[in-house]
Formats: sequence, C-alpha cells, structure tokens
Amino acid sequence: MLNLFKKVLKVNKWSFLFILVLFLVGSCSSKTEEEKKRDEFGKRAVKTVYSVFDEAKVNIMQKYPVVCVGVGAEMFGGPVQRLMLSFSIDQKLTKDSARQLVYNIAVEFLNTVNNSQLLQEFLVNKPFTMKDIETVLFIHDEKGNRLVDPDICVASMYNGDFEYDTNSPVQPAPYLHCYHESYEEAMQELNKAQIVQQDD
Repeated sequence: MLNLFKKVLKVNKWSFLFILVLFLVGSCSSKTEEEKKRDEFGKRAVKTVYSVFDEAKVNIMQKYPVVCVGVGAEMFGGPVQRLMLSFSIDQKLTKDSARQLVYNIAVEFLNTVNNSQLLQEFLVNKPFTMKDIETVLFIHDEKGNRLVDPDICVASMYNGDFEYDTNSPVQPAPYLHCYHESYEEAMQELNKAQIVQQDD
C-alpha cells in the first residue's frame, strides 16, 4: 500500500509541475497589451532611476567628504513621485554646518535629476523641486563612532523641511531630540551664513 502511494505521489508530482508550468505560461501570455506596456514602462523607469542615482552619488562624493549608504524611490508602477539619497560622514558637524552640507547635497542631487533627459518621461512633477527629493546625512565622529546629545547624529531634508536629530546617551532609539526647521527658515539661516562669510 505504501509503495502504491509513493508511485501515485511521484506521478502526481510531475503532473502538478506540468500543470504549474502551463499555468505560468498561460498567465504570462494572458497579459493585455496595456499591462505589457505598463510593465515595460516600469522596467525602463527603474533602470533610468538607478543610472541617475549613480551619477548623483559620484558627483556628490567627489565634492564632499561623504559616502553614499542608501537610495530610495517612490514610484508605484513606474511614475516617480520622490527620490531619496542618504550619506554618511565621519566628522562632527554644528547645526549650521549640517544644514549647509545637506542643502549642498540636495542641490547637487536635484540638478542631476532635472538635467537627466531620459528621466523626465518618468517624473510626476516636472521639474522636480526640493519637495520631491529627500536627503539624509548620518553623522559620526572622526573614528566612525556613534554621536550622542548634544551632537547632531542625523541631519535631513524631507518635503523641503530640515530636521536635526540627537541620540540618547543611554538608548540607541528613538532619538532624544528632533529639531525641525521649515525650508524658509533654513534658507534664512543659509543666507545669514553667506553674508557673514562675505563680510569676513
């Protein structure tokens, strides 16, 4: 009885695989032309986005002492709604220095996005603005160690607004303090810093 069961199971196993292959082939061939176009659009969008990421990363890392540690995109089905780059730096930064560096990175990133002719086809908003990109900067000391309050450990820009976070000396998460700054406030501080530099 056991041997008979094994033989039946063996036959059924191959029958199941054959049926599964037919199902998959049938599923692929049953896609409508619209679905095929959407899939192709999505593939081209992903390929183009990653090429822009690579270009932006190289440009930014050549200009500033940072290392890219992550990329991200909001692109459901192909159309690109938001793009993100994150970097790490082994150097303590004041709030003013962090703001300036995050802004500089964001400008470089945004210019790369808007200057890519191939990418324009996939952007929801044309051209992209600061509200369409996200830049994150993870900050460590010169030896790569974790920073704790009052030193800033993360500086970022999201939806045009800036944020500066500090770590608790006891718990790794959540952040002990999160300081928010609107885009307008950040621009005022950046303009003040430029005026001071010119005066010096």
